[in-house]
Amino acid sequence: MAYTTSAAEIPPRKTLMLEHGRRSLPIALLIALVAGPGNAQSPGEPEEPAEKLTDNIVVTASRTPLPAEQAAASVTVLDEDYLDRRQALTVEELLRGTPGMAVSRSGVLGSLSQVRLRGSEANHTLVLMDGIEIGDPALGGELDFSHFLAANLRRIEIVRGPLSALWGSDAVAGAINLISAPETFSQSLKTSVEAGQFNTRKGGLSASAGGDGWGLGVSLDHLSSDGQNISRSGDEADGYRNNTGHLVARFDPSRRISLSLILRRSDSESQYDATSFLTGVPADSDSSTTRTHTVAGLQGTATTLGERWKHRASLTHTGSENHNFASGSEIGETSGGKLRLSYQSTFLLPRFALYGGGEGVSPSITIGLGHEREDYLQRAAASFFGDPNRDLSTRSTEALAEFRLDAQGEWAASAALRHDRNRDFDDAASWRISALKHFGSGVALHAACGIGIKNPTFVERFGYFSNFIGNPELLPETSRGWELGLRYASGAGGLAGSMTWFDERLLDEINGFVFDPATGGFTAGNRPGVSRRRGLEVEAHMSLLAKLTLSGSYTWLRAGEPEPGETMIQELRRPRHSGNLNVHYELAGPAIGINLNLAYTGEQPDVFYPPWPNPSRRVSLGSFLLASLAATWQATSRVRWHIRAENLGDTRFEEVYGFRGPGRSIHLGVQFSFYGVADGK
Repeated sequence: MAYTTSAAEIPPRKTLMLEHGRRSLPIALLIALVAGPGNAQSPGEPEEPAEKLTDNIVVTASRTPLPAEQAAASVTVLDEDYLDRRQALTVEELLRGTPGMAVSRSGVLGSLSQVRLRGSEANHTLVLMDGIEIGDPALGGELDFSHFLAANLRRIEIVRGPLSALWGSDAVAGAINLISAPETFSQSLKTSVEAGQFNTRKGGLSASAGGDGWGLGVSLDHLSSDGQNISRSGDEADGYRNNTGHLVARFDPSRRISLSLILRRSDSESQYDATSFLTGVPADSDSSTTRTHTVAGLQGTATTLGERWKHRASLTHTGSENHNFASGSEIGETSGGKLRLSYQSTFLLPRFALYGGGEGVSPSITIGLGHEREDYLQRAAASFFGDPNRDLSTRSTEALAEFRLDAQGEWAASAALRHDRNRDFDDAASWRISALKHFGSGVALHAACGIGIKNPTFVERFGYFSNFIGNPELLPETSRGWELGLRYASGAGGLAGSMTWFDERLLDEINGFVFDPATGGFTAGNRPGVSRRRGLEVEAHMSLLAKLTLSGSYTWLRAGEPEPGETMIQELRRPRHSGNLNVHYELAGPAIGINLNLAYTGEQPDVFYPPWPNPSRRVSLGSFLLASLAATWQATSRVRWHIRAENLGDTRFEEVYGFRGPGRSIHLGVQFSFYGVADGK
């Protein structure tokens, strides 16, 4: 299967959206979803031991792992087979085309890449790696996806909808979890090389080993390219390099205790063309940015009371350093760090009989506590605009509770409540309720509603220069939303699909560039009015023949923000129409695989800032279709070849006004396995 979606086990693809009016989803609908016969055991009978994790288990839709078919949320899973078939270089290439996702890359390989989920802002999606928050504090909490290599990832989980009650600030529109830790550690040693046009080079070395109660995996990956020209004119190529090291380890001293360690460091350098003051669009220049992104996490889990009481404690750190250069001289630096300590306790309550016979309802309650410190540093030369040098920090403490009911596959329901206590701005409360009902014959209906929270960023609170006036009354941004989804999965697994309607409203949106006439400086403020995002997400997966698989999706999005005069305009870089089609065919058994991926992005608005004193104006970015083709050949048990073609039609396109996207490129690679089987993973 190329990828799976929530209960329907569907491969991820695109999303659609349907306008529904201003009414909130009635709470009565959630209650109706769980109404129905429940199979029950005798009240108070002990809970069965926890199930083993499988490919059908998702870990992001709840505070505890649960079967995908019991997730009362809009979930997409890009599984390991799908990742292998695509042979993508970076995560952004894999996310393009998934339901509700809009990708905006400012040019060629290595350029800033933003992801907007369900029409939200780029920093309104929480990004995790193996459960660790990895958004860059120096970028307002968002992750630049262009620097996260796809190598050695096992799966990607995408959960849409307000999730702050589960995961805190940033999970306004949803969460993306990049999972690298394997379930089991096999004995392996692999190396791979790839070469392509524009002197693109990719190499990797990975090794893993495991035994009774322990496992270790290490990988080193390199990606570099002379690049292509970002600007519309000129002939200067903008290159890129990336070196990433990754380590994952697990130690189980007993059946009930487990310790895990995650370490990742990525060093990258991107060349780019700065915006010309004469034209307002990029022009050839000697500009570059170097970045260091580090992730570290230590987690311990334990089970007591016959596996009915589960504990999880973790200490994680995410850090970044970003240095900007012009003509060989450094012109500025930003860096950030997030240190997080958390504890979670889940108690599996005894089953009880709701009514009727059967195995009954399995309840559970999860309590979580956490403390977080975030730091921000900015360095640059003082100028007419003020002194940009800053050294800032903030702290927050959280408490959450999630209550779940599971009627043995017939229905499920959950409710979560969270309170965040912030040292430097207003506290925030968030909640989420969800329910799912299976009707038989592979049909299921799910619904959810809740609140998403985004805390003010350092730049929004303190600006870039010393003449910025801090606003202590700044409120966190708040999103209130609901969704209603229908899923289908045939018993034979040949056809699966889903359709989800959603409606979200963003309140207290922060404008970080407000002129204060009393002081002549600038400050930040919460904007009046409501930004509204609504739409429909549709996706399907079909196995036509034993060797042919089709996956597709379509997204229709209506994202608007208020303008003076109570008018609504379409938000920038949110295409109203987008879609994706993936076709995979196996030749000669599993020895040869051919994968064709078509990603469509519809027309979307952007903004152009012409030379002063001309005012900014809205512009339109044209629609485009990107085709990629990947083929793999298992030559022997230890040698595996692949060829990949990106932008097969050599389409000319821009996802950010004035920044030209990459043209066609073809790449050839080989993987050699010293132990085990070369499988591209």
